[in-house]
Amino acid sequence: MTTPAPDPRHRRNNFDALRLLAAVSVVFSHSFLIAEGSEASEPFIWLTGNQCILGLVGVFVFFVISGYLVTESWVRSPMPGRFALRRFLRIYPGLAVNVVLCAFVLGPLVTSLPLAAYFHGPELRDFLVKTLTLNPGPLSLPGVLFADNPVGLHINGSLWTLRYEGMMYLMIVILGMLRLLRLSTCLALTAIGIAAVYFEKALTPFGDIAEWAWFLGFFGAGMVLHFLRDRLVFDWRGALVALIALAVLVRLGHFIILFPLAGAYLAITCMTSALTRNQVIAFILSVVLCLFLILAGFNPVTDMMTRWANPALVEIVAAFSVITHFDGFQKGVIDTRDLFFFLSVIGFALFATSVIIRNHRAG
Repeated sequence: MTTPAPDPRHRRNNFDALRLLAAVSVVFSHSFLIAEGSEASEPFIWLTGNQCILGLVGVFVFFVISGYLVTESWVRSPMPGRFALRRFLRIYPGLAVNVVLCAFVLGPLVTSLPLAAYFHGPELRDFLVKTLTLNPGPLSLPGVLFADNPVGLHINGSLWTLRYEGMMYLMIVILGMLRLLRLSTCLALTAIGIAAVYFEKALTPFGDIAEWAWFLGFFGAGMVLHFLRDRLVFDWRGALVALIALAVLVRLGHFIILFPLAGAYLAITCMTSALTRNQVIAFILSVVLCLFLILAGFNPVTDMMTRWANPALVEIVAAFSVITHFDGFQKGVIDTRDLFFFLSVIGFALFATSVIIRNHRAG
C-alpha cells in the first residue's frame, strides 16, 4: 500500500504554537496588572529597562502572523463576500461564547448588586454593545470588581485590539478589489506603520486611525513575509540574528528605535536572501552589511580611518552608520534627517528585494 504524496502547497508550520505563546505572554503580563495594579515588577519590564511588557510583544506577534495568514487567505480566494464570512467566523463565534460566559454566567456570580439590578441596568447593555461592535473599551460589568485596584473593574482587557484587526481585514479587501495587494504596496504600508510609531503622540488626535496605523507596521511585515515566503528560508540562523539584534537594540535603551533599526536589518536580510539561494552566503552577506552599518560610525574605526583617509571621506562613510543617526534618539530628540535615513535604508533594501525577485521570476 503506497502512501499518498503530500500536497506540495501544504507547508508545515508552527503558527498555532506561536499564537499560543503570544496568548500566554499576554495573560502573563496582565496577571501582574490585575494582582498588583501595576506591571512594574513584570520580568520583561525589568529585562528591557522599563521599555515594554511581554504582553505587548505578544500582540506584535499576533499582528505579524495575522498579516501573513490573512493576506494568504485573500490571495487564495479573492472574493470579498467569502473573505468577509471567513473573517467573521474567525472572530465572532468565539467572541459570542466569551460574552455569554462573562455577562450571563460569571458576572451574576460575582456582582455585588442584586440580580434584578444587574440584569436591568444600562451597564450590561452597554457591555454587550461595546463588545459585539469591537469597541476597544474599557469594558465593565455592573457591580463586578475582580481586584481592588484601578484595573479591577475592567473586563476582557485583551480584546481591545480586535477593532484594529478588523480594520486590517477591511484594508485587505480594499487593496484586493483595487488590485493593489502586492509586495510593493505591502512594503509601503510597513514603512507607514514604522513612521506611525515615531509620530505616535502627533497622531493621537486621530483616534482609531492612529491606533490602526501604529499596528500597521507589524501587520504589514506579515504581509511582506507572505509575498517573500518562496524566497526566504526561515531557520535557526535567522532566528539567532534576530535575537541578537533584539538584545543589542533593547540594550541601547530606546525601545522605539527598535522598529526602524530592526526593519532596516530585516530588509537587508530579505535582500541578501533574494540574491542567492545559498543561505550560508546570504547569512554572511547580511552580517557584513549590518556590521558596516554599525562600525562605519564607531569612534575607534573612524579614528583609525582618519590616519590615512581624508577627513571629508571619513565623514561621508560615517554618515552611513546607524550609530551616527542614533545620537539624537539617545537624547530624546527625533530628527527628521535621522528618520529619513532609517526609512531610506528600509525602502532601498526592500525595493531591491522586489526587483531581484521579479527578475528571478522573469528569467
